[in-house]
Amino acid sequence: MNIRADLNALAEEYFCSERALIQMIFVAIKDAYPEYKILYFDMEKQYIYAEKNGRSVCFKASRERFSIIKKSLINALKVHRKEVLSRKNFKLLRGLYHSRFCNKIVRTHIVSLGEKHIEMAVKDREMLALKVRLFVSIDDFFDTDLIAVGHNFNVFIQSIRIEKDRQIILKGVRKNDVIVEKEIESLFAYIEKKSGKKIDFNVAKVDLNRALVVLNVYEKYADSILGKVAEAIKKRVGFSLFWTKKERIDDGKIRKAQ
Repeated sequence: MNIRADLNALAEEYFCSERALIQMIFVAIKDAYPEYKILYFDMEKQYIYAEKNGRSVCFKASRERFSIIKKSLINALKVHRKEVLSRKNFKLLRGLYHSRFCNKIVRTHIVSLGEKHIEMAVKDREMLALKVRLFVSIDDFFDTDLIAVGHNFNVFIQSIRIEKDRQIILKGVRKNDVIVEKEIESLFAYIEKKSGKKIDFNVAKVDLNRALVVLNVYEKYADSILGKVAEAIKKRVGFSLFWTKKERIDDGKIRKAQ
């Protein structure tokens, strides 16, 4: 269990700081154990340190009390999120949503075609619940993208705008180096799944202007597979693929393969 990751995920989901979240957990524990004076809670080991009748005790929450703590915490988090979303501080809201949604890749499909922009529907439960709308300029698609209602695409979220009615408008792009890397990674993952052959590589360069990608490849006999990836990436995003053979040596350094 990664406690730190779980805390970060909860803090993001309910728009609160990690410090505020820990304080809510502490309050929830106090509510679940009114007969104790709660002194400290060890987040990593899940131990509760308390005092009762002048004696110091240390214990883990029982299953029944843990259920009470969890319920109390979730209720407090929901109240906190509702308060945040009801505020009229649009700058604060924009910052919260920006950290949550921007600079990330989301899976989408086209729902309507405009003269200059395409509206996409996101396949993310939270974005759907918040009624997020996502638009991508026609100019920000790859030349090879087949633009039609219902077609699926990975989209990179670039910016966010919140309207006065609190509707959240996201701007996304297809023609982006992160998307190109994602397409390449998915191709190699597909090849590994089908053939069992894992190719050791990294993306050295993505040139959007020249429509090319350069890989560092640490495999001597991967030309046939790389050729197939090159054909596929050309069809998917219209980019040419080049690679440089390198080898790893024992001291951790890398040198060009002979």
